[in-house]
Amino acid sequence: MAAGLVIFFKSIGAALLGIAGGFGAVEFYNQMPAKWLTDYGEEPKETLLSRGVPRIKRNPWAYLFSIILVVCYIKVMMFDVKFFICAAFALWLLLEMSICDIKERIVPDQLIILLAISGLGFIPFMNSWTDGVLGIIGGFSLMMAMAFLGKLLYKKVGVGGADIKIMSAVGLIVGFKGVLSIFIMMALIGALQVVYLTVKKRIGKETTIAMVPHVAIAFAIYIGFMWNIWDNISI
Repeated sequence: MAAGLVIFFKSIGAALLGIAGGFGAVEFYNQMPAKWLTDYGEEPKETLLSRGVPRIKRNPWAYLFSIILVVCYIKVMMFDVKFFICAAFALWLLLEMSICDIKERIVPDQLIILLAISGLGFIPFMNSWTDGVLGIIGGFSLMMAMAFLGKLLYKKVGVGGADIKIMSAVGLIVGFKGVLSIFIMMALIGALQVVYLTVKKRIGKETTIAMVPHVAIAFAIYIGFMWNIWDNISI
């Protein structure tokens, strides 16, 4: 009975935080400084400077984001409250960065720095602090390899600097084996999107695809269902 009540109240708390996070994500994006969404050396676009029209509408996006976060938060809350605090913040940041990437193909450095800082909170849940260091190296190396391969095959840059920095920060959070898992899932999700766009004839040589949402989905899957799955597996 007591255990059931604990689960119930944890679920309610996670759900309320998920709703707040969903609506907060929309509000934060709409109020975000235009400079954050502008590439280095450029001036903000007029659409970013205008306060008359929201950059993203509350309806339906705040409700959709809330549903996504509620599901993720309830799942993660069942592990550990301290783990939940770190994971919830990281998930929210990746959601916010996904919005930025989809809308502007820009991911603010400020959010990436916060994601890296959140990684420090995961150290107590790792076997060793070196897991995080190896994760940074792994995330950076995997994305650099993808960038090199894209340049070699398609003669253009397919991976942005923000993508490399984000995966390095993710590596700090989940360690080397975790970032490898997320990289594989991210690549599969990206491949599925490319196939879909190709079938729908909505992709061309100049088409750019936001990669951060793929990272966010893979991260959510890993945090919710695969955390510590590698503990008893040696590679």
